[in-house]
Amino acid sequence: MIDLKRNLFKIDVRAQKDEEKVFMRTACMMTSRQTHEETFVFRKLDS
Repeated sequence: MIDLKRNLFKIDVRAQKDEEKVFMRTACMMTSRQTHEETFVFRKLDS
């Protein structure tokens, strides 16, 4: 029973790390996309 709990805990921790990676990747993509859009808007305003 203890081994089962330990394995489930390891799986849970691994899943949390994967979720954090996906979240960070998504946040970085959204930030870079937003920055790109802002740059595009400012370039249009300048011209």
